[in-house]
Amino acid sequence: GLWGIRTTTGRIARQGIHPLSHSFDTVGILAREATTLGTVARQLMPDADAVTPHGIVTDPLLDELIDEDVRKAFCGWRHAVLAHHQDAHNTKDTIAITAPMLDTWLRIFQIVRGFEAWQSHGAWIHNNWDSLDPQIATRFEHDMHITREQYQLSLEQFAAARTTIRALIGNHMLLIPTVSCVAPRIGGNKAALLAIAKARAETMRLTVIAGVGGLPAVNIPLTTKQGLACGACLIGPAQSDNRVIAAAAEIADSGAQFA
Repeated sequence: GLWGIRTTTGRIARQGIHPLSHSFDTVGILAREATTLGTVARQLMPDADAVTPHGIVTDPLLDELIDEDVRKAFCGWRHAVLAHHQDAHNTKDTIAITAPMLDTWLRIFQIVRGFEAWQSHGAWIHNNWDSLDPQIATRFEHDMHITREQYQLSLEQFAAARTTIRALIGNHMLLIPTVSCVAPRIGGNKAALLAIAKARAETMRLTVIAGVGGLPAVNIPLTTKQGLACGACLIGPAQSDNRVIAAAAEIADSGAQFA
């Protein structure tokens, strides 16, 4: 039920922040409502946004990547939002980000993030495997085997992918589901752990758009018919953070009638 923003990569100084992956690390803000999120964001980013986004774009292909209960909540809410904003001549159309594109971007992310994370923390982890959650340990076990050659190649692909994502979104704001499913049930048995891993992997196919793009992304809290938390994500052009928060607050109000 939280509002939040992943800020444009590099928009807020990262000095003093514990690193994971310098290519992707960025400052985030969580808040109970849009007003607080906007206030904090303006304090951390007092300089004027360099870009003013114009209109909303959507990608119906991404609807197929989310569970049915989340899809019903998100699509119904999105319909109400777009009906309002189309009346205001404030929408562009759709873009087409395909599943193979997402898989490629996720692979690039995993290699670049994984190599950098191991460089940052591998020495400590090597002596403290038992201190890690098993799922996190599994990821670091993968990261430790990424070669520098794989990393360098993925860095080149990363630069090209970022250019592609930014070109696709252009000067608009992309409205997508934040997550693929509601939170999986907690539990330590094999089925529960597999469900958590599946939820994480499928959600990362959505979050990789802003992550690889280095773009500001704002979560708007939504709920399913059963009252479980999900969300809508508004991704804007680089350096449009404060304006994306304001736009998210506005469209949340226009979609409130559906909820």
